[in-house]
Amino acid sequence: MIRYNLTDKKVNPPFEYILLTGSSYCDYYLYKEDELEDAIMQLKAESLKGFATARICRKSFRNYDRTWDVEEFFSIDWNGKLRYEDCPDLGLHIVFYINAGAWLNPREEWIKKEEV
Repeated sequence: MIRYNLTDKKVNPPFEYILLTGSSYCDYYLYKEDELEDAIMQLKAESLKGFATARICRKSFRNYDRTWDVEEFFSIDWNGKLRYEDCPDLGLHIVFYINAGAWLNPREEWIKKEEV
C-alpha cells in the first residue's frame, strides 16, 4: 500500500483535488489543478463500481489555525448524476484522509524518497 507522505496539517500539498473512493478502505486519488476532468472521469468510474459515496474534494485553507482541510466539491448520486456542491461541507484535515487509505494513482514526482 502506498500513501502520500504528508505528516503536517500546515503544509500546502502539491495537489488540488482528492477523490475519495467511498470504499471501506478510504482509498483516494490525487489530482493537480488542471486535472479536474480526469478526476470527474474517475469519479464516474467509481460510481459504476457501486461506490455512490465517492466524491471529489478540494483543499481548503483555514485561516484561524493555518491548516489545510478538504471541502466537498463534486459528488455523484445513485443514478450516476454528477452534483456540484454549492455550499460544501468542510471535512477533516487532509492528513486524516491521506493516512486513512491507500494512494491509487501515485506519481513519481510526489513520492518522497526516504534515505536509508
